[in-house]
Amino acid sequence: MENAPKPLTAAAPPSGGVFYGWWIVSASLFVQFVTAGTTFYAYGVLLKPLSEDLGVSRFAVGSALSMLMLVGAIAGPLIGREVDRRGARHLMLLGAALMSAGFLAFSRIEGVLGLYITFGGFVALGAALLGPITNTALVTNWFQKARGIALGISQIGISLSGMVMAFVATWLVAEYGWRGAILSFSAVPLVLMAPVIAVVVVNRPEDRGLWPDGLVPDGLAPTQEAALPAPPLAESGSLREALRERDLWLLALLVGLNFGGSGSVIQVIHSHATDLGYSAARAASVLASMAGAAALGKPFFGIIADRLSPRMAMGGCIGCQVVGLVSILLAPGYAALLCASLVFGLGCGGLIPLFGLLTVARFGAARLGRMMGAMLLVMLPFQLLGLPFATAVFDRTGSYAPAFVTFLGLYATAIVVLSRLPSGPAEE
Repeated sequence: MENAPKPLTAAAPPSGGVFYGWWIVSASLFVQFVTAGTTFYAYGVLLKPLSEDLGVSRFAVGSALSMLMLVGAIAGPLIGREVDRRGARHLMLLGAALMSAGFLAFSRIEGVLGLYITFGGFVALGAALLGPITNTALVTNWFQKARGIALGISQIGISLSGMVMAFVATWLVAEYGWRGAILSFSAVPLVLMAPVIAVVVVNRPEDRGLWPDGLVPDGLAPTQEAALPAPPLAESGSLREALRERDLWLLALLVGLNFGGSGSVIQVIHSHATDLGYSAARAASVLASMAGAAALGKPFFGIIADRLSPRMAMGGCIGCQVVGLVSILLAPGYAALLCASLVFGLGCGGLIPLFGLLTVARFGAARLGRMMGAMLLVMLPFQLLGLPFATAVFDRTGSYAPAFVTFLGLYATAIVVLSRLPSGPAEE
């Protein structure tokens, strides 16, 4: 069981600089920006040229993105166990190397099998090592009182990449072709990301003689090295044992229902807007606005979690998605659709930081990686089936509206699950 931390109430001693944990947050933001931007957000730009050049269907090319999510979910429990035991730094360096090698090989493929091996294999595993488990565990180690806002800021990079990388990828493909774009992606993890990780990332504040948040418990002098907290011991236990815990299933269902709805709406909102008669430029503005609001939602709901509770913050997060999606369905014009997308995006932004915060609240920091990894495996069906469901509904009805109504049902179920989730820590 994790040792109970002493209250961190005394101000940090004057050091003439910023608490090092905020440098950790900045590094995490950059890592997640690069990872999400070069994989998830850029892939939509590559879909058509890859399909045409390789001579295969878009479904075959798009399946590689599903493989990326599948590999991440399967590797999640192993990554979580390792990050609990040894920290995030070495996993992140390995992830950068795998992504770089995977993109380099990707730029030279001649068929769809090569696409699956390089992008769906090496790049996917590298992205998983640089994904939410390692970054959430890293930032969580450095903060207690400001954990919500720290996680929220660190994960802004995911949303910012959605606003930037699609345009960057479009320009690269237009100028250098898809092979040139992918070749440029291969340089980024090794040339930019790996040095940041090597220089900045430190697994725990104790490794630098610091306390979480830069604060010192009452009655202890900051120079007392013996008084520094010992790193929480990673608890042993198998994936099977983790999956026996009822609260894990409740939390995975809660977050998975949200991911299934939000991820699908984000993927089809551009098509939905053009189906309503708006231009591609206006549809892109709707999507960009949704991504921008999601960037604001991460620190916003992080602050709510710090000041109230992660559980109450999640309630507000679901509420924003419900109001936003209903407004998208009923929007009488472009301005209303834009406002609805902002509200929906705000709620979407809180999901990833609240996933980590709720996991810590229920299971403790020492088990964060292992439990998040197990839950990613449980949530996989929601992540894989949401978009195919929405597109199948459109193919049958000519509209995304029935799918959006179904997603409102998912959110209603999520609210019920949230009400069943205990507010205190899980019994050990």
